[in-house]
Amino acid sequence: MKVAPFLAQILLAASATAIPLAAKQQHARAQSAVTSPVANDTRVIGTARYSATEKKYDGYGWSGASHENMPFGSKFTGVGARFKIPEISVPAENEKDYEAGLLITVGIDGRTHGDLMLSAGIHSQITVDGRSDFYAYYEWLPGHYSPEIYEFNVQPGDEVQISIETTSPISATIIYENVSTGQIVSRDVAPADPSTSALAGADALWIVHNYIDLVGEVPPARFNKVTFTDTWAELEGGQRVGASGATLINTLPNHGRLVTTPKVVSDKKVEIVYNGPK
Repeated sequence: MKVAPFLAQILLAASATAIPLAAKQQHARAQSAVTSPVANDTRVIGTARYSATEKKYDGYGWSGASHENMPFGSKFTGVGARFKIPEISVPAENEKDYEAGLLITVGIDGRTHGDLMLSAGIHSQITVDGRSDFYAYYEWLPGHYSPEIYEFNVQPGDEVQISIETTSPISATIIYENVSTGQIVSRDVAPADPSTSALAGADALWIVHNYIDLVGEVPPARFNKVTFTDTWAELEGGQRVGASGATLINTLPNHGRLVTTPKVVSDKKVEIVYNGPK
């Protein structure tokens, strides 16, 4: 739904004064990855779009790497990696937006079938006055978003490992491990509507992205670097592959320009460097 510019300004101003961070967390900030952002792809709704006329990107987007369209001739049944949670801040040119955020995610599907994805990761957000929140989450799209894994405790600097193992196209187990503290939390998950959300197993991905909250698109937070290590994706039959040969995704925009540089460093490492506004 598009909001008239004047109304959008009112809502934005109200959010800074009337919607505390804790309240926002209880609502659907979801739709964070409603579809896979592919610039200039009209099949996909909610993408980071590129305007050739204005020479800029808008919308929310992704950055990272993915294996797409079953490149190994078999469905993906699992995916995982470990990463360190970065410190984040609100870029100076986004201070009027009240907050900024970043989701660090591993997932199955989301590219070949743009409206279908199971993903899990760490949601981080920070307000202009320095209040921040970091928590684990998952979402099975379309139709389901889990706001918080309350008992899993994380903070910047922690190294976490997240894995998704499907037991069928409509069931999976997600394991969250805080390598820094030793805490492990497991979730058995299923889609809200199995008739429309059965996984295809076409893609495996390691990405960061921004999201949508009550007011609209939340700009990506400033961070230094996110490095996925021990990257793996499991195929039917149990074979595991790494990130080598994965497709780079680079459609994470802020104020009309892309703000990251993704790179597949090795079979076991995907790196995303922030080079956007300070």
